[in-house]
Amino acid sequence: MTSTQLMQNITDTLAYGPVPDWGKVLDLGDFPHDYFQNFGAIVCDVVALILPNPVAKALIEFIAPIVSPTTSAAKWITGEYLPAILEATQYNKISLSERAGVVYGLLGFLVKIGYAFAYQE
Repeated sequence: MTSTQLMQNITDTLAYGPVPDWGKVLDLGDFPHDYFQNFGAIVCDVVALILPNPVAKALIEFIAPIVSPTTSAAKWITGEYLPAILEATQYNKISLSERAGVVYGLLGFLVKIGYAFAYQE
């Protein structure tokens, strides 16, 4: 199943399917269910946008093994994702005020996700 087909299946289920089927489609979908990697990638993106590449690389390589729940997640972030995002952002010209906006957005995200994890039912 391609990613387009997967997203269409999820969209169709949520739009037209009965509610009991929603969980099955999301739980059994052919996509990663390791959300630590997703959050790690979000943090990696923000760090790559607000810091120069050499600093971002050093910081992520230092932090990833400490905060990642598994060695494989840390290896994926540092070995696969980080090089790709640094290459993609190497020519970005982002002003200091725009970088501050990204930091502000990241802090808002962290507060919201912290509350979501702390008070989930």
